[in-house]
Amino acid sequence: MLGRADVAAQIYWGYSDNIILNGIGIGQNTTVSGAIYIPSEVAELYKGKKATAVRVGLYNSVSELKVFITEDLDGTPETEKTFGSQKTGVASFSFDDAYVISGKGFYVGYSCVGINPIGRSSIYNVNGCWVKDGDNAWIDYAGNEEYKYNALNIAVRIEGEDLPEDARLIVNNETLVKPGEGFKLTAKLENLSTKAIKGYKVEYNIDNGETQTIEKTTYLTGGSSTSFSIDVPAINEFGMHTVNMKLVSVNGIEDANPVNNDVVAYIKVTENSFVRRMVVEEGTGTWCGWCPKGIVAFEYMDEKYPDTFIGIAAHDRDVFSEDTYAPIQNYFDSYPNCIINRDPQKVCSPLSGNLESEYKNLVRDQAVASMVTSANLEDNVVHAKVTATFANPGKDLDYRIAFVILEDSITGVTQANAYAGGANGEMGGFENLPNPAPIKFNHVARGIFDYNGIENSMPSEVEVGEFYDFTKDIELPRVQSTKYLSIVALLINGKTGIIDNAAKAHIETGATDIRNNEITNVSIYVTPEGTICCSEEGKLEVFNLQGIQVSGHNLTHGVYIVKHTSESGQTTMRKIRF
Repeated sequence: MLGRADVAAQIYWGYSDNIILNGIGIGQNTTVSGAIYIPSEVAELYKGKKATAVRVGLYNSVSELKVFITEDLDGTPETEKTFGSQKTGVASFSFDDAYVISGKGFYVGYSCVGINPIGRSSIYNVNGCWVKDGDNAWIDYAGNEEYKYNALNIAVRIEGEDLPEDARLIVNNETLVKPGEGFKLTAKLENLSTKAIKGYKVEYNIDNGETQTIEKTTYLTGGSSTSFSIDVPAINEFGMHTVNMKLVSVNGIEDANPVNNDVVAYIKVTENSFVRRMVVEEGTGTWCGWCPKGIVAFEYMDEKYPDTFIGIAAHDRDVFSEDTYAPIQNYFDSYPNCIINRDPQKVCSPLSGNLESEYKNLVRDQAVASMVTSANLEDNVVHAKVTATFANPGKDLDYRIAFVILEDSITGVTQANAYAGGANGEMGGFENLPNPAPIKFNHVARGIFDYNGIENSMPSEVEVGEFYDFTKDIELPRVQSTKYLSIVALLINGKTGIIDNAAKAHIETGATDIRNNEITNVSIYVTPEGTICCSEEGKLEVFNLQGIQVSGHNLTHGVYIVKHTSESGQTTMRKIRF
């Protein structure tokens, strides 16, 4: 057994902080593995010391958790241990047989079964994110320029005598600011040694400009961290900027490990403020007596937040079930249940209070893009189109579009009703209905195309102010009536699986093909009084940069997206600045 002195001689070495920002997986309850790489220049510092445990951050509850250390991801582990089922959060797991660090580079990681379970932080490091997915292949998601994922929440516990003195800087990978506004950039210094830090010096520059110095006195014990801030003056130039930081010295001498002394914080300057819509995908069934609570909550949110709430009822094991939406049920262990913007940390019971509380938090966030969608039905084919305008320029992106067809006002089917006669209290009027209850069903998902989003439906590189269109022809699924159909366009982040924004529109009927129908010579302009006009007859729809439709008269100054639909059904999109 380790004595008290031995327990103190230990540190955790990794790239992330203990904050779990999001999860990695394939959106299904399956086996997935994650690892970080400790390069040889670090391993040499700890040569002869023992790696005794792995600290992991789980984004979701998992089963079959196994931690390991290996010098070859495709080879036999140097040491490993299985721990079974574990809950969401950060915890350490000790090996029975410690790995003695040889000085060679090695990997530290874990495997488990879960839905997007591998926790990821907001800190970037090129060695911080190896993932083994459903194809049983390890992918370097940090070093690959196509992805550049942030570091996984993994750290190795190293024990031994005379551990080297080491410290590292930590800073969030990206900050969003408006032009002309100065702000404070917060960073952290973490002590990775057993000796206390009493002072440190940091140098930094903005966009490779003049170097400035920060010197601080502190008392920082081993394994702890302290925060400091940098005053960043107002930046007026739109786009991406950098704050480069370097840890120069600790306790008056150069830090022993230069590998983790340099960090870069990326600053995005943008004037756009796109509202993020809330998408709630609910697992429900007509056989479920408690599912009226979701029906009531959706109607409440629809009425109160018609422009920014999108409810999708994905039925299971009833007449409305659709195979294309079956994967969503993996998030739920009971009914009714729902997931918000497909964020695995936001699975909850679909009560009005729950949804409204989550809504108020979510809409504070700026969306990555505004979206406008439209669709028409012709000869049992839905011609769907979405136009996205991104708030910031970006490279190496993986945004994907998925279309959902919804139907409202479906009759002839009854809903099991546990609230009949007030047996279980009030539930939006269901207490006054029999069991089962004859109702009109709304928000019913008639299919999703495709569940994980269509690859390459959005470009990997985008610019501010550009329109990015995607169209898809969808064979009309089984519906009761074509009168009450809607199209929902989901913008799914292929790197996280999260829905970053969405748009919804009624599906029009008629002989209109929106795939290649823009009129190139149409003139759309705004009068000095703030009225949108068009050189062609037809329907004009005006959207602000939040993607919300507004009046085309008496506009306030700003930027608008204008959609013109001609009498023959052709559509044209223009950006107008007033």
